[in-house]
Amino acid sequence: MLLKVDHLEKIYNKNKENPVLALKDISFSVIQGEFVAIMGESGSGKTTLLNILAMLDEASRGNIYLEEKNISQLKDQEKAAFRRRELGYVFQQFNLLDQLTVQDNILLPLVLMGVKARDFDQPLERVVGKLGIGDLLKKYPYQISGGQGQRVAIARALITNPKLILADEPTGALDSKTSEDLLHYFSIINNQGQTILMVTHSAKAASVASRVLFIKDGKIFHQIYKGDETRSAFINRINNAMAVTLGGGSFD
Repeated sequence: MLLKVDHLEKIYNKNKENPVLALKDISFSVIQGEFVAIMGESGSGKTTLLNILAMLDEASRGNIYLEEKNISQLKDQEKAAFRRRELGYVFQQFNLLDQLTVQDNILLPLVLMGVKARDFDQPLERVVGKLGIGDLLKKYPYQISGGQGQRVAIARALITNPKLILADEPTGALDSKTSEDLLHYFSIINNQGQTILMVTHSAKAASVASRVLFIKDGKIFHQIYKGDETRSAFINRINNAMAVTLGGGSFD
């Protein structure tokens, strides 16, 4: 078991007059090499969950285990180092630094970890080759397309060889064709053994995952597995499950 989420709860404004219960007793696990998508309507708690898993936010109750290590109990300084070393995060808006070249953006996590420059070449070649961005390295983010920018963001997330990639709406800022190209690269890195947890509104994006979790009102409402069915058949099941999650229809 790579990731275990155990009875997670998040309350905003906990000690104030109008507390907000954003996550309610969330429990699930992810095995090594799995690709899991998380879906739910806006405000359901899925991004809150992802931010807690990324240690960008703290749970009010519950525990998170990565390879049996309780990362919920890490101190702030330990969390920052652990996050840089073990987790990769892909944002919807890429979050690349315009003043740095593509190459320097990708290498930034290694710099923050204190890795020596002489040790950059091997990990850089590894991620650049996977994502087909070798011809972009000397360019700046404002000189490349949105799809290329998101591939650079994925390369940056992969550069430390993290145990888990967390992706928050990675296709949300991309057009349909570019989204499909990006999902193709996610499939490639997943097939090579990378574990991925992705929040998305898109059934097409979720259909490249092997399992989809549906969150409703801060709880795990339902989950479905792809199994051996075609992607188009899985998209239909995802759409049906999402309709039920939103309050209409019935599960097949």
